[in-house]
Amino acid sequence: MKEIKWEVGGMNCTGCSATIKNLLESKGMQEVKVDFSSGELAFINPTSEKDGEIVTAIENLGFKVILPDVSKKKGLMLG
Repeated sequence: MKEIKWEVGGMNCTGCSATIKNLLESKGMQEVKVDFSSGELAFINPTSEKDGEIVTAIENLGFKVILPDVSKKKGLMLG
């Protein structure tokens, strides 16, 4: 199991957040929290479904998933 936190663009109402929540719960995700006002999405993935498959499913609904920039979080320097 891993906890996932992403930003989602294109949500502008509670209906949008409910649509994403219902999709993720139907795929077996747990503790799904979607906040349309901040664009934040958090959930636990206890399944073998890959992140890319989840992103695709959300984007097929018409939203844009903004993944965290790992290089910034780890403080990596390029050069």
